[in-house]
Amino acid sequence: TILRRGVTGLIQVCSARQQFQACLQQDYSYCMSLYFWVSFGRSVENAYAYTTIFNSLDFMCGGGLQVGMNIYPCLLRGMAQTAADPQVLACIAQLNQTSYNGDPRHRCDYSENFLMCYERAYESICGVIDQTTAIQAGWWSCERLRRAYSYTHCPQLRCKVAPGVFAAVDGEGPAVPQVYLSPEMQQVAKDVALAEAAKKKSQ
Repeated sequence: TILRRGVTGLIQVCSARQQFQACLQQDYSYCMSLYFWVSFGRSVENAYAYTTIFNSLDFMCGGGLQVGMNIYPCLLRGMAQTAADPQVLACIAQLNQTSYNGDPRHRCDYSENFLMCYERAYESICGVIDQTTAIQAGWWSCERLRRAYSYTHCPQLRCKVAPGVFAAVDGEGPAVPQVYLSPEMQQVAKDVALAEAAKKKSQ
């Protein structure tokens, strides 16, 4: 997929998502909601799968973009390894089973277990680099899935915050890592933006 092309692919996906959102304008949130798709006759499972993709992208291209760009090679390894990790696959199966067949009163408990499962997996995978990268990767993975699966249903859930590494944004919303784009990543972002602008100009 495009996301596996590295930071350039991530920026391209985010650019396409931004254009899609601009097209829908104020209807974007409603059209990306679970209730919208169910009202059109889609099964809950299919509607859930569709909306989680866009909820995930909202984070990857928003609050998680700077962190993601800085540690993207590690995140790609995390995506590849967790896709075949028996422990992570068991977490996914448990979430699916409990979400559709479990007690709905405990849905947020099920979601929290799922988030922690991924957070631990990414921290372990990226821990071979350094502790800061491990913490950032764990937060990024947890927050991406929290936005994708649990943001509206379980607003009380939070991903781990480590003093000195994370800070709240304007006192609102989830905490984000205190990192900034390296000069190399800034240049990649600039190159992709110029390429996108030139492409639009030629159309």
